Amino acid sequence: MRNHLARCGSALFAVLLAAGCGSDPAPEKDGPGDYRAKEDICGVLPFRELVDPLGEPFGTDEPSHRSAGGAPAAKCVASFSPQSASPFEHTVTTVDVIFLPDTALARKLHTFDRTENQPKYAVDGKVSEVKRVGREAFRFRNTAGSDRSPMFELVTRDSNVQMTLTFLVSFRGTPDDQDTEAVLKEMDDFARASLAALRG
Repeated sequence: MRNHLARCGSALFAVLLAAGCGSDPAPEKDGPGDYRAKEDICGVLPFRELVDPLGEPFGTDEPSHRSAGGAPAAKCVASFSPQSASPFEHTVTTVDVIFLPDTALARKLHTFDRTENQPKYAVDGKVSEVKRVGREAFRFRNTAGSDRSPMFELVTRDSNVQMTLTFLVSFRGTPDDQDTEAVLKEMDDFARASLAALRG
């Protein structure tokens, strides 16, 4: 599965860092932000909350901790296999987290991803805004998926943290709108819980 942090790259981070702070009408304080990187970033993520409806986790990859242009970052991957009665056959979840040194820089990264970077990977080049998930968020369906195994991505920023969730979901049959909405709701809920865990 492609790595969101690799797509952004340290070169982008360097450009954003050099650009400095920008104006934002949102009532949000600039500065170092509210998040500090945990020693075990992946270990605090609430993957157990995905068990219903995605199934029991198995084959969880070793977490990848690294620095993206000097900012602490991690890639966390887990797979889930539900009971036979579930419409889901298999799901692979990837969480990319990056802790930026300040809030203004995080806003710039999120804006770049929403307007320039991620639309290149979205079906029809479209991303949609998501409310009440972090300070700002958007989602899209990635062209890398298929009809029965769609790939959904949710990118959210809260203060100085940006997090990208990627769910590659294999359905037992062709998913309908209700199946899709269930996955999207699960992503939203998991994103909120993950931000709370990273902040706490």
